[in-house]
Amino acid sequence: MTEINETEYYRIIQSSIDGFWINDIQGRVLDVNEAYCALVGYSRDELLDMHIADLEVVEKPEEAAARIQKVMEIGSDRFAARHRCKDGKIVDIEISVTYLPAPNGKFFVFVRDITGRMQVEEALQQSEQRYRSVINNIAIGIAVISPNMEILSLNGQMMKWFPEINILDKPICYKTFNTPQRETICSYCPTILTLKDGLVHETITDTPAGDKVINFRVLSSPIRNKDGEVVAAIEMVEDVTELRRAEQALKESENKFRDLSEKSLVGIYLIQDGIFEYVNPVMAEIFGYSVDELTGKKGPVDLVLPEDWPNVKENIRKRNTGEMKAAHYEFRGLKKNSDVLFIEAYGSRTVYKERPAVIGSLLDITQRKKDMEERERLIGELREAVVTIKTLQGILPICSSCKKIRDDKGYWSQLEKYITEHSSAEFSHSICPDCTKKLYPDYYDRLFEGD
Repeated sequence: MTEINETEYYRIIQSSIDGFWINDIQGRVLDVNEAYCALVGYSRDELLDMHIADLEVVEKPEEAAARIQKVMEIGSDRFAARHRCKDGKIVDIEISVTYLPAPNGKFFVFVRDITGRMQVEEALQQSEQRYRSVINNIAIGIAVISPNMEILSLNGQMMKWFPEINILDKPICYKTFNTPQRETICSYCPTILTLKDGLVHETITDTPAGDKVINFRVLSSPIRNKDGEVVAAIEMVEDVTELRRAEQALKESENKFRDLSEKSLVGIYLIQDGIFEYVNPVMAEIFGYSVDELTGKKGPVDLVLPEDWPNVKENIRKRNTGEMKAAHYEFRGLKKNSDVLFIEAYGSRTVYKERPAVIGSLLDITQRKKDMEERERLIGELREAVVTIKTLQGILPICSSCKKIRDDKGYWSQLEKYITEHSSAEFSHSICPDCTKKLYPDYYDRLFEGD
């Protein structure tokens, strides 16, 4: 093998992508390659007039001297440092140094720029710190469980729920999480399933806690090694006890509402996003549909006469946006067979499944409208009749002898003529017995002689 002379060594070092310098035991720079010059921004001549302490950021001069002494004692070292560039920028470097005591003692130093790596490591460290901070401060419990069902790790929330647990004791989860403790794995445990099949499983537990039961929602996911083998399971745990109680109370309330609605004598509806989310049997019957034909399939636009729809649509919009809390109005509806109905509606704003909705009731007032129209017709006819009726009222001047009546113009008229002209009465002329006897005595005797 051909020996490499000093010139070739120098050429190799100068062409290296890593920085290189030589310094003496006082820390003065004796030689430097182009890679290090490019790294710190100084020229070779500038660096040859500098001391290592002029470049070092972290170490003080006395600390730099102590490190030089240490390298002289052990012969070599590798460590991280920070150097200041000519423009003031700081670079992270990794130094590999070898000390040769003769002649005159020199340090041969190779330098690698690790700024990018350090930034990544720092970012990773910060990310891990943020992750741990989030994990330990969220309201969801997190636990890591081994294949033997040992508790390997708990976050802050789990420690709040189970402060008596000591992770160092590697407690068994089904014994520790239950009071009184269990001796066998919980039948509903999702973690044991995850450890067996490597899949995600979820359940809601009924966990004994003294004289009460706590409901936990548990989501179990696998933790795998580099070969894909399941080595543990991570549980995400949420206390849903109050939620379960609220859901139960809501269910009971909905059942009461439904029972009341089903027995109601008026139509009841719930509208959301323009669709009937609920109608009771009376509502469906009014429009000639079944409940299933309306629920989730049709909306108000399908049951309102087109001419009346703009007004109905605006009322629904105002209640949805909160401009109007409640509305009471009438409109014309359309039955399934296209018959027209008169509807009286009452609706108010509500919240259904956490979104705005309109709930209300309605009545079929078609017969009422017909009755009112008939009433108005009869009243109109009566008014017309009253106008045509001629009435007699006040004091009528009548002759005490001939019984003629004086009219408004001062003329004397026969009694029957006056009454005929001032009323709807008509006369049929005859003669009474007294007048017959007076005027026609012979005829009277023959006519009434048997009386």
